[in-house]
Amino acid sequence: MRYAPGYLRSQKKPTPRLVRWLAEIETYDPVIKYKPGKENNVPDALSRRDGPSCTAETENMEPNYLYSVHNIQETDWPQYYSIDLPSDMSDTMKRRLQQNKEKFVVRDGQVWRKVMIDNKPCEVQFCPFSRRADLVDKFHSGFGHAGRTTVYELLRRRWWWPSMQSDIQTWLSRCPQCQLAAGANKNTHHAPMVPLTIPPAFARWHLDFIGELPTTKNGNRWLLTAVDYSTNWPIARAVPEASAEAVADFLYEEIVMRFGCPSEIVTDRGANFLSKLVKHYTERVKITHRMTSAFHPRSNGKCERLNGILKTMLRKYVHGAIHIWDQFVDAALFATRIRKHRSAGFSPFYLVYGREPVLPGDELRPYLADELAKDPRTIAEHTARELEALGQNRAAAEQRMRAVSEHDKSKWDAAITKVDFEVGDHVLMRNEQKYGLEYNWMGPFIVTGKNDVTNVYKLVSIGGSQGGIN
Repeated sequence: MRYAPGYLRSQKKPTPRLVRWLAEIETYDPVIKYKPGKENNVPDALSRRDGPSCTAETENMEPNYLYSVHNIQETDWPQYYSIDLPSDMSDTMKRRLQQNKEKFVVRDGQVWRKVMIDNKPCEVQFCPFSRRADLVDKFHSGFGHAGRTTVYELLRRRWWWPSMQSDIQTWLSRCPQCQLAAGANKNTHHAPMVPLTIPPAFARWHLDFIGELPTTKNGNRWLLTAVDYSTNWPIARAVPEASAEAVADFLYEEIVMRFGCPSEIVTDRGANFLSKLVKHYTERVKITHRMTSAFHPRSNGKCERLNGILKTMLRKYVHGAIHIWDQFVDAALFATRIRKHRSAGFSPFYLVYGREPVLPGDELRPYLADELAKDPRTIAEHTARELEALGQNRAAAEQRMRAVSEHDKSKWDAAITKVDFEVGDHVLMRNEQKYGLEYNWMGPFIVTGKNDVTNVYKLVSIGGSQGGIN
């Protein structure tokens, strides 16, 4: 493409900024036609005019207009605490600054917001408007394309700005990978649910295989996964074959040697799980082996949900390079372990270790004054409080899981909601020929025609190529 709009649309891996530009342009439904510069003299003259000579100022590269009361972003008003107030500031803004003054502190020219995190007073840095989109994208795409709740939980411990939750939701809803990887089968009916009892931590593990996946350079084609029912702690191992030997090694090395011998494991009725080798091992170490109902994988729903999360993360991590998925298993597991689970109300990392993780490159550290950190009595008291809180929170998580299970049971038989599209709508088309880690959806396409009687739609891709009738 020789012209700028065509260049934007032709990018296979657009940057977040290009995505925002495209989203804004497409709201006007433009028809873009190329016209050579020699035939387009009037608007093209500006780009051919010689610019004025000027000398760059090296002392202050930040333009003053960024802090003009008329040009500053509406949600950037806390920046005024760190700069001289303009003479033409409105009375409304002055009152806002005065009313919220006690909530902020300025250090080394940076504005910090006083917040409560885990019932403890903390200070987090104020994030200006210009950095927010990149910051949200960093935490979103860097940790398995995490959802709104996880991104917000991670960000609020490190940054603050007024419209934080709505901005996160807006950005995540525009993520191309998340749109293409969104669940493709929403219209399902559910059988009556029989909730499982909640055992002690690490007493029951649910196991399953993901695959067959594209063969990697290391020869791996399968991902053997397991999740602890009580803490939601996930583990996984890439293996070349879905064999009984792989299952036995996984049980011994990843579960028994790390978390102790469980009371029971839950698997499907695959030949690898029902083998004599696995049966001999489980009987020898006194592990009860429970199996799901035939042709009913939802009986092992705990692991099915984990598999769905891991596959979604790996699909986004590989971004089309489907033969390197085993390089991202550890990253996907870590991102899963720090997610706050809806059912438990806490992340698996917290329920296992009793504290939230320090992320790679993280500047945030648990706050404890230097003079107190050297006192053994203070350390002992602090540790005792953490252990007491962990016990209470594990009990709260168990109670919450019971409540969520009862609520889910009451809503299990959900009705199908029919969706109707109109001409001009932008849509995605379900990918019916997935091999393993391809996106669930293709597109986007534009609806150019429809048949209301047969519910058939005619689609054209954004680039203009015919998408066929679906």
